[in-house]
Amino acid sequence: MEASGRYRFNTAARIAELIQVQTPTVADTASESEKEVERLMAYVADQNIARSVIFRTRQTEVSQKASVSKRLAALEEDLQKNLDAQKLRNLGSTISESFAPDHCPNCTQPIADTLLAQRAGAAIMPVEQNIEYIRAQRGIFQRLSAQADVAIEELDRRLTDATTRVNESSSRLRALRNDLVTASGTPSIAVLEERIRAEARLSGLEDALQRFEQQKSALVMLAREHAQLLSTKIELPLDRLSDKDKEKLIRMQSLIREQADSYGFTTFPPSELEISHESYKPQREGFEIGFEMSASDTIRLKWAYQLALLEVARTSETHHAGLIIFDEPQQQKTAKISFKKLLDRAASARLSGQQVIFATSEDRDQLDEFLADVDCHFLAFDAPIVRRLS
Repeated sequence: MEASGRYRFNTAARIAELIQVQTPTVADTASESEKEVERLMAYVADQNIARSVIFRTRQTEVSQKASVSKRLAALEEDLQKNLDAQKLRNLGSTISESFAPDHCPNCTQPIADTLLAQRAGAAIMPVEQNIEYIRAQRGIFQRLSAQADVAIEELDRRLTDATTRVNESSSRLRALRNDLVTASGTPSIAVLEERIRAEARLSGLEDALQRFEQQKSALVMLAREHAQLLSTKIELPLDRLSDKDKEKLIRMQSLIREQADSYGFTTFPPSELEISHESYKPQREGFEIGFEMSASDTIRLKWAYQLALLEVARTSETHHAGLIIFDEPQQQKTAKISFKKLLDRAASARLSGQQVIFATSEDRDQLDEFLADVDCHFLAFDAPIVRRLS
């Protein structure tokens, strides 16, 4: 902060000095102006030559960049063709073998496209080696393309700087020439323009310094936020799941196994049921359970999964709403004893302030038998629930 304050003081002092100094006349600066005109003419000529060199170099880089881009496009096309051929071969296709360029596609006899004797053809790389070779070539040309971009950006910056210097020198040169043809008592236009440019330059530096200070303040805030994020990251578990999350999944897995055994799950031993730590779905030996189950066992597993989620919420903090609605749970005609076990298990939700709702068209006499010893609220609808209003 001291350096910036000292800089502002020096800048203000310099502006005051430029304003207070009396502007010299043309006669006072004539001899110096003639010398400076000669020097500026040589300088502008040298800068124009340098600009031409930079421009030609830039054009060369742009041409090279275009060539590299064209080569990259060809490599991408070749790579895609080889990947397609590899995919066809992996799927069992033999089209690449039957259509070799030196064999007849009908009778597969070797043929030659010339009447003169030729040397034996070189061995052709397999598709896998072609893919690796093309990828290596693509990497090389991608690096060349990135280097060309950096070179063009640097040349653009140098060209801009050189152009700025030439424009400033040309403006100064015009002002000096005007002084040499102006009456001797007239204030020097070159000195006035120099003063104006100096003031504009100093004002620009002041603005840049102010923006720099603002950016420093923003960086300090970002550094503090970065430190907080690092501190929070250290507190996170190394695994994606915390110890509490793992406890919930282990508890859920145990509940599903217990219920599946109770409901009569028989496709495979319920002890082999697992809960994936990635998808949270039931799996067996690391693979998601698919079509190997019977329809009735699929329903039993769904019962167990839904009620396990509800029961885990009784002892652990979860986002479960504490409500499950079963619509026709007997749709796959599972065994009566399985449905009875489900009703008994669901009735325990009432003790924990949770709710399980069943909607079923099961036989009324059978339901009365099932619910004889179940603490529940039973609603029977003898007529259609949805009907036209009279």
